[in-house]
Amino acid sequence: MIQAVLFDMGGVLAKICWDVKEIARLARIGLEEKGLLIPIDFESILDEELYDAWLRVRKTLREENFAYIIRKTLDRLGLTYDEDAISNAVNLIERGDFCHVSKDAEKILKQIKQMGLKIGLVSNAPGIFPINVLKRNGLDKYMDVMVTSYQVGVVKPHPKIFLYALNKLNVKPTETVFVGDTPEIDIRGAKNLGMITIWVKDGDPVMRERGMLELPKDLKPDYIVNDVSEILDIIKDLIDRR
Repeated sequence: MIQAVLFDMGGVLAKICWDVKEIARLARIGLEEKGLLIPIDFESILDEELYDAWLRVRKTLREENFAYIIRKTLDRLGLTYDEDAISNAVNLIERGDFCHVSKDAEKILKQIKQMGLKIGLVSNAPGIFPINVLKRNGLDKYMDVMVTSYQVGVVKPHPKIFLYALNKLNVKPTETVFVGDTPEIDIRGAKNLGMITIWVKDGDPVMRERGMLELPKDLKPDYIVNDVSEILDIIKDLIDRR
């Protein structure tokens, strides 16, 4: 019988939650506020570093962070900087102004909470901006646990990040539904632990561009929906089976 529902952020609770141009703009502002003279090619190099970091993380499953990526960018540009400037840039990015929650997110979370289930966020991110976005939109009141890969040091599909949330909720994997949009990251990781999985096909556009939303032939989600708003009927049906 199910006791909890865990959500991914980008493509699920937020339709869009990553914008490299906006992240670079905020980083530039944060650095320039501390007196750094940032060259015109800063944005393109930061874009490269963010993508290279994503490739490394996909291979190692070890999360990196915004501060490290910005430092690498500034090093490539041959700029001298201090940690105060880096922190200022990271703080602006961590507001998550580029991450926009789904119009149905609150309705979904509220109804699931009314069903008596625990709710959590498990998000891959090089910072805590998904949590900040939920707080800013007043959705943290529905959450019993919120965790990003930045906080635990590894990314989905690594079991550690899932287990962190499950332990905080004091629930078993078999008692938990995971809702995600990226098959190899969300669905495979959750299924490997025995969770009930719901794949949201119309997921994060950034992950679609990176070819990450295709379903591998050897992976079968328990349920498939086109939009996250469709999960409520599934959750109700699972509860009725208790």
